[in-house]
Amino acid sequence: MRANTAIARRLAGAGSPLRGVLRISELAVGAAVVAAFVVFMALDPSMAEPANVMRILARSSSVGFAVLGMTVLLLAGEVDLTVGIAAYYATITFTQLGGLGWPEVPSLLGALLVMLLIGWLNSLLVLEVRLPSFLATLCTQFIFGGLLNFIPFDWGGEGVRVSFAWLGASSPLPGVPWIFIVFAAVVLLGDQVIRRTRLGAVLYATGANPRAAQIVGIDTDRVKMLCFMFASVCGGLASLAFSATIGTSLVADFPVLWVIAIALIGGASLGGGVGSLLGGLLGTLLLMIIRSGLGATNLGSNAQAVMVSGILIAAVLLETARRKGKITR
Repeated sequence: MRANTAIARRLAGAGSPLRGVLRISELAVGAAVVAAFVVFMALDPSMAEPANVMRILARSSSVGFAVLGMTVLLLAGEVDLTVGIAAYYATITFTQLGGLGWPEVPSLLGALLVMLLIGWLNSLLVLEVRLPSFLATLCTQFIFGGLLNFIPFDWGGEGVRVSFAWLGASSPLPGVPWIFIVFAAVVLLGDQVIRRTRLGAVLYATGANPRAAQIVGIDTDRVKMLCFMFASVCGGLASLAFSATIGTSLVADFPVLWVIAIALIGGASLGGGVGSLLGGLLGTLLLMIIRSGLGATNLGSNAQAVMVSGILIAAVLLETARRKGKITR
């Protein structure tokens, strides 16, 4: 069967050094990251200053957690428009529980529970009610977004507490915050798990051909449910990471369509079965460099949107060509 063959091929190919580390889409995005940084540094030398590099990496880390969750969900062939809402509810829950005197760990577990609940509700609508994931999560986004208006909360007040403030501090590496080191470690570990274990092979097979995956014994509904929950958790962690780096209860400002666009630029596909966490990291760095560079050159958000759209089109064309066999991994 196609899914069984895909799993065998995925596990067999894990031992190849080149295929196990980089794919063509990742090489292209990595080259674009370097090129973008060099171009903007030539236009504005201050881009290379440690303070600016640290700001880009810290911002990449907070947004990057949301991108990781979206990438995993796209691998399973679904999409989630509520990662931004999960970010709001994670920050609200953690901060409110802390205000009630809860210790940090129970507050974090409470926020985790809320994030898991949002992801589970999304999966329920998709897997049981059989709504398309785009429509299902659009509805839950409106519902949870509307409920925010009835929750009293001091935006900009005290956020993630002092014990997490070290995440925003500079590490021994000049211009590299601790939060980016944590983020990069999570990406590299998760990327190897997905590339080299049966867990990753099952995930790829679920997204590539759910019907065939079911025939060979994969519980695709359970896989997708866990992916929805993981995406919500990552959205919440993105906001908590952002709050930790700046010391307030502000929520990370990442429009959900940008998160999806970054995941696609990193090599994921709306069709499922394609992508990697490393590609997500590189795509996040590329977008954050572009945003910072365009901001430094006094070009507004419209210019950012145009450039991001162009990069996204190029990424989709690259993926389309690969699927047609014009480009191989």
